[in-house]
Amino acid sequence: MFEKSDVVVNLAGHSIAKLWTKQNQKRIRESRIYSTRAIAQAINACKNPPSVLVQASAVGIYPYNSQATINENSPIGKGFLADICENWENEAMACAERTRLIIIRTGVVLSNRGGFLPQIVTPIKHYFGALLGNSKQVIPWIHIDDHIKAILFLIENQSAKGVYNLTGPANDNLKTIAKTAAKLLKKPVYLNISAHILNLLPGNMAKEVLLTNQTVEPMKLKELGFTWTYSNIEQALQNLLVSEDNFIP
Repeated sequence: MFEKSDVVVNLAGHSIAKLWTKQNQKRIRESRIYSTRAIAQAINACKNPPSVLVQASAVGIYPYNSQATINENSPIGKGFLADICENWENEAMACAERTRLIIIRTGVVLSNRGGFLPQIVTPIKHYFGALLGNSKQVIPWIHIDDHIKAILFLIENQSAKGVYNLTGPANDNLKTIAKTAAKLLKKPVYLNISAHILNLLPGNMAKEVLLTNQTVEPMKLKELGFTWTYSNIEQALQNLLVSEDNFIP
């Protein structure tokens, strides 16, 4: 399957932004575990395996409410996401002796083509912008261009191996991100959804996704000399909101 491949990049996984019903939790888990298992098995079966496997993971592997700064050496957390990420990475480790394995623990990717940002921006544009909980939760974000740039950087750097946090050099709380977007859009954000209401969502989704607080440092990327194009939130949002009419929720 991968005999003629130089690099394999596996980013497959069902969105965690769907309601955590039992059915969706099953999809979230199986879409990651089974796809990665199949890729690892295929690489192990190659006579000439790919030189690099870039395997997706997420900062969800760390404690979802941490007061300490998190780096690649920080302990793994507990919960639905942490358990999935740990098993996800373990599936990829099965082919670590056959290829250079790079595991990318990605934060919140800011893009105008889906994901987190359109969910924030679209309500703001229609005067329904809202903060969640106390809005002080720190979000480890990275601009989509820097995410792609970092993956290519790690592929091309022969010394890159193991786990890397793919986040930006700065972390901002939800209030800062939402208020900055609102300022650039010249729209208000005046609504608030309390944590009590959010905690009514199924599973532990509110605590592990919507209210999670993580300050994540991309320590190993810094050590390799990676440079970010978008290192602060206003700069990143200015770039993305230029084409905000083309947002895909």
